[in-house]
Amino acid sequence: MASWLTARIVGNCETSLNAQVVLEKVGEKKPPSSSNLIKDETEEKEITDEEVTSALEKFGIQKGDASMEEMRKCLKVVEGKRFWVENYQVHPYASRVKKWLWVHERYRGYGAALVDGAKELEKVKEKEVKNKLKALQSAYGKFVKKVQGHSEFEDSQLFKFFLENVQDDTLKEQLEELKKDHSTLDNDETIQNAFEAAFLNEVISKDDTTKILELMTKFTEDMDQHMRKEENAIVHHWLNLTEE
Repeated sequence: MASWLTARIVGNCETSLNAQVVLEKVGEKKPPSSSNLIKDETEEKEITDEEVTSALEKFGIQKGDASMEEMRKCLKVVEGKRFWVENYQVHPYASRVKKWLWVHERYRGYGAALVDGAKELEKVKEKEVKNKLKALQSAYGKFVKKVQGHSEFEDSQLFKFFLENVQDDTLKEQLEELKKDHSTLDNDETIQNAFEAAFLNEVISKDDTTKILELMTKFTEDMDQHMRKEENAIVHHWLNLTEE
């Protein structure tokens, strides 16, 4: 692994997580609908102790002093797609993903603010619409530049690191798809074209503002879906990276 990139993405690998700690911190939950090993009480009997232990090790969880009953309960808790995204704080290497996930939440907030701004256009006085629209266009343009910078980091460093150092065909396919998403999400001129079309009119119509609201809503929904795909694909791998 490249040393400087390893230090940034992996950090130290001196502690471990065990099943008892997970159960203590998170509690026992019903098996998630996305489970792929233990789905109900009847199927649970078909999973051997060795398979349970092996499955948990893939999530970075060691047996420690846990009983097999605790191990099975723990597997039910952690095998959902978004378990580590939503509970990364319980992992000893939470700091690896904390800032990246924080950025995603900030972007969700920015997106929601843009949608709110587009909704407000329908409430302001006619003579104020153009100025409000210019301010929204400016805010959108600045936000897209932030997203582009974030995508460039992911493509050139984060995704590159995983593609080079994690041998997982499914992850590779997911990352290649996410990189394609970046080229679409970050370079979509549809909203900017809608802004420019609106400014061509002497009086900005309700049809113009409605169109911008629809496009802004779709943009933020697509962005959220993309970030969820990234989080589902990467977080559990990232938390459980080793120096090997």
